[in-house]
Amino acid sequence: MSSAVSSSSFLDTIAARLLAVVIAVLLGFAIYTNYGDAIKQELAGDRDTLSISTYSSQRTEPEVQSNPALEACLAERIGHVNKMKEDGILSEAKYGAFKARAEELCVQQNPG
Repeated sequence: MSSAVSSSSFLDTIAARLLAVVIAVLLGFAIYTNYGDAIKQELAGDRDTLSISTYSSQRTEPEVQSNPALEACLAERIGHVNKMKEDGILSEAKYGAFKARAEELCVQQNPG
């Protein structure tokens, strides 16, 4: 006959499961207190335009005269963003964010 040895570790106890639930709740609360407003805005479909517009207002415009590839990229990308705004696809609040992202993409693709 084989004898069944029952070795029970702490991880298999109810106390460990309750501790895991408490830790999960505390982590959720910490995330909510730090990012709750951003999460609410994202769920409402309103992107955090304040931080993006603040960031883009502090930036300087890229040097377009010294880099023809950058100038062409900016003209194309910002042209697409302007067209989306004219077509009503982008709201005024999202326009600034899209334009800033287009500028950043062109600067990253065409350094120098």
